[in-house]
Amino acid sequence: MLTYDTATDASRTEASRRMVAAGWCTAAYGAKAKAGGSQSASGASWTTWTSHRAYTTVDLTSADQAGRPADTETTAFRQWAVVITPHGRDKWIGPPENYTAFVELVRSGKGASWRLNSLSLQ
Repeated sequence: MLTYDTATDASRTEASRRMVAAGWCTAAYGAKAKAGGSQSASGASWTTWTSHRAYTTVDLTSADQAGRPADTETTAFRQWAVVITPHGRDKWIGPPENYTAFVELVRSGKGASWRLNSLSLQ
């Protein structure tokens, strides 16, 4: 949901919509993502990326902290260090964006698929 391609995406919200379409989130989070509530406005960085016809790569590193809630059969919390790097089709490489992602996953019971229920980028 954090990979973007300015050649095909109108904004960062498009990636969230792809994730919803793939069925990877709960109905409640899906409605929020479709509305664009999970991403910030595209802004100046998107304009720069567009001028370079950029796409992004994403590197994730587990950043789970001691003291996070224990997993249950139906809920799990994860924390990730996220680095989003834009790459222009003109060989430009933009400055990376660094975030911490706080993720809540839920499922209806043991053996059911996990779904994204909340995501906060800081």
